[in-house]
Amino acid sequence: MNNFFSSQPSLSLHIKQLEERLNTQLFIRNGKAKLEPTPNATRLYQSTTKILKEWQTIQTDISDNPKKYDLLFACSQTSAHTFVPQLLSQLPPAIYNEYNLAAEVHNSKEILDDVLNHRLAFGIVEKPVHHNLIITEKIKTDQLVLAGNLKSDTWLLREEGSGVYHYTKKYLNSHNIVPKNSIIIKNNQLIVDLLKQGVGKSIVSLDAIDDTIKFQDLGVPFF
Repeated sequence: MNNFFSSQPSLSLHIKQLEERLNTQLFIRNGKAKLEPTPNATRLYQSTTKILKEWQTIQTDISDNPKKYDLLFACSQTSAHTFVPQLLSQLPPAIYNEYNLAAEVHNSKEILDDVLNHRLAFGIVEKPVHHNLIITEKIKTDQLVLAGNLKSDTWLLREEGSGVYHYTKKYLNSHNIVPKNSIIIKNNQLIVDLLKQGVGKSIVSLDAIDDTIKFQDLGVPFF
């Protein structure tokens, strides 16, 4: 995957020239820094993406020495531990003949930003995503539970932007809970390891914990 970098003045000029050539407005400018894509911009993006994919396929089909493409994707903390290893183990060998795979681990917000900026081919997250330039597909159901020392006043919390934080905030707000003590931890596995040691409580994936950690079922809203 090739990354494209351009200075702001140069990018603005390219957008203006493209709008003039297509005789349509592609972005609505709200202030100096914010651009909102118009419906025509969304259609243009979707169409050109298909064209680029078809062009890559043509190049591969007619080349005597087919080029391998770099494919960078990212997964969020829970997926990295519970789902992605299974996914990669089931990939057909032909995938490795066509792509140089690379994987990173980030929180859901960071992944969404990188997909929008075309740094990532795709991302696997647990947080709901609603964006007109992002195609989403549900691939697995996960159950979140309240786990650890359930009588503890200490909460182990993920950072803002993570999928688990999204649901933790939902739980705390719905129960009018303001944590007396909390530790912000940007690593899901570390939270699980602390729960095993009897340190605090946290909302985590049921798939991420074992029989040594007590948990409380939170019901369907946390699936």
